[in-house]
Amino acid sequence: MSQLLSLTTLAESLRIAVPYACAAMGGVWAERSGIIQIGLEGVLLASGFCAVAVAAASGSMLAGVAAGIGIGVLVSALHAQLVEYTRIDAVVSGIALNLLAYSATRLGLRALYDSAS
Repeated sequence: MSQLLSLTTLAESLRIAVPYACAAMGGVWAERSGIIQIGLEGVLLASGFCAVAVAAASGSMLAGVAAGIGIGVLVSALHAQLVEYTRIDAVVSGIALNLLAYSATRLGLRALYDSAS
């Protein structure tokens, strides 16, 4: 029981929770602007994959972070474009973006690193 309540467990929990908290804040901002953002998991997945791939290829962590941010913005802009201008339902668009990000990440892992996990 003492390991469950240790400072190490608390620190690791906070470290792991930060990306999810940032995604939740992005979802709140999207909701306040009038767009239901169901595809947050896809945005996280695409951003994370691109950040790691660019950082590994370039050797620069800053380039990886910039690539992750850029892909996150592009995927979110694609969702906004589909919902606002083409009038696709936001839930359908979000689920489609989740599936697209999952598939593209698996394809990228297999193509770049010969791994599927």
